[in-house]
Amino acid sequence: ATESQSSVDLYGALDAYSKAAEYVPDAREAISGQAHVLLLLNHRAGLGEEYYAQGIRSLRDAWPHQAGAGFAYSDKHVPGREKTLRRMREVDRLLADERMALAAGFEEQGLYGAARNEYRLILLLDPQRDEAREAERRATREAAAADLLDEADMLIRKGRIDEAARVLQEGRASTESQDEAFVGLLLQAEQARYRVMYEEALVLEADFQYAAAVDAYDRLLQEAEYFEDATSRVETLRSFIELAEELYRKAAEADSPQDELRFLREIDVFWPTYRDIEYRLSALGDGEGS
Repeated sequence: ATESQSSVDLYGALDAYSKAAEYVPDAREAISGQAHVLLLLNHRAGLGEEYYAQGIRSLRDAWPHQAGAGFAYSDKHVPGREKTLRRMREVDRLLADERMALAAGFEEQGLYGAARNEYRLILLLDPQRDEAREAERRATREAAAADLLDEADMLIRKGRIDEAARVLQEGRASTESQDEAFVGLLLQAEQARYRVMYEEALVLEADFQYAAAVDAYDRLLQEAEYFEDATSRVETLRSFIELAEELYRKAAEADSPQDELRFLREIDVFWPTYRDIEYRLSALGDGEGS
């Protein structure tokens, strides 16, 4: 554990201290080592120097280096001395009370990982505290859900919308306190997906693939019902398609090359790639056809 902590492998150190405590349940060094690492993990997570300093000071002042160590020494020389054991438990409970208030505050702020670590620290001090055990399970579950929120947010930023939606559905099923955050990010993912569909339709429209663009806008509006100017755009494109068909028919039925040219030029204004009008305009000697 000491080697892992020296190399800043805090989770490795925590596991090693926990294993040491399993071998020697009353080993204060192993218990205090776990407590120290839990404080370091929260400090690393961004709680700041003041949090860490106060945590270390609290442990130092109450347990184990002074009060706890002194009572342990007394118990070593007078085994089973009830007064000593009682005072040791009192010190641990007082410190656990102090940390409970702090852990609850972290939960209220949505700092579930920090709360989980505090509850673990409390259980080191007072293993019989059932409310801390239940709170630790709750905070662990919410911390995992918060990690899924962060993962989904990153996926949305990368444009991996379907993956983000799956992660959000998984996380929402596991949380009791963050449903609003999950709903908000699900809505954001939905809007991002609509944006992708809208941009794809815009590209088709700009490339004069009007029929394909209409289909793309229709797919968007079937899901979104409304998205920016998609409704007006698809209506405009439908009118272009109808008008082009009508003008093309008139050009085919025109009585003179001049009338044919006029109808084809009208199509060229809004749909220069429609069917074969580029070739026909050129054949009719229209220098404006392209």
